[in-house]
Amino acid sequence: MKPRARELVSDACAILAAHGFTATVDTSGRHMKIRWTDAQGRQRFLVASQTPSGFRTRLNSGATLRRLLRNGG
Repeated sequence: MKPRARELVSDACAILAAHGFTATVDTSGRHMKIRWTDAQGRQRFLVASQTPSGFRTRLNSGATLRRLLRNGG
């Protein structure tokens, strides 16, 4: 896994842990899937590239994850 992808995963796992969720990371295939189960028992996931090209990818993924959590995820 590339360094930027590792940073993205560690950021996402930290955000999820701060909200009380346990994340699992699936790196099979072209994209990473960061999965967790919400309070209602629904399986949720965030998809991210395994080879992020820009520095904003990390920021955008974090914003998307926070938006998902804010909307009940």
